Amino acid sequence: MVVAIVLGFIVIMLLWVLLAPLSLRIDTYLNEYYIRWRGIGKVEVLFIPDNVILHLRIGPYQKDFYALHLIEKVDGKKAPKKTRAPAKKQGRKISFPRMRRILKSFTIKEFQMEIDTDNYVWNAWLFPLFYAIKPLRYSVSVNFQGRNEIRLFLENQVWKIAWAALW
Repeated sequence: MVVAIVLGFIVIMLLWVLLAPLSLRIDTYLNEYYIRWRGIGKVEVLFIPDNVILHLRIGPYQKDFYALHLIEKVDGKKAPKKTRAPAKKQGRKISFPRMRRILKSFTIKEFQMEIDTDNYVWNAWLFPLFYAIKPLRYSVSVNFQGRNEIRLFLENQVWKIAWAALW
């Protein structure tokens, strides 16, 4: 009986990991940048005047990493002396069709982009171009006010990524 309960709990947890939504948000208008795995954790990037903070949350555990301080610590250490060059490891390369299948498994929930090239002539050429391309008509716009902004919200699930990678 106990074994059945433990196995049932493990199966439920595995299903949760496979089915929990994985989302990515990049929003320069609201300064929101994060990757969230709903119910499991979140990694958020916060920009402050002199540093970049990576806020990690996994369940009840929370930790802030100051990115520029981490880079300074790594630069300050002395490199150990190498006696001989290590052999290069050949990594498995992902083929283009497989990468395309993985990218197509993502669902775009929100996409809005505003572009200003700081050149009135280029802006004037881009304005009718983006309007003529029907999929870009409502999501990409050209402004003449100096704003460059993007709002992107992608969602996926781990099982979809694994399925696309395997087949």
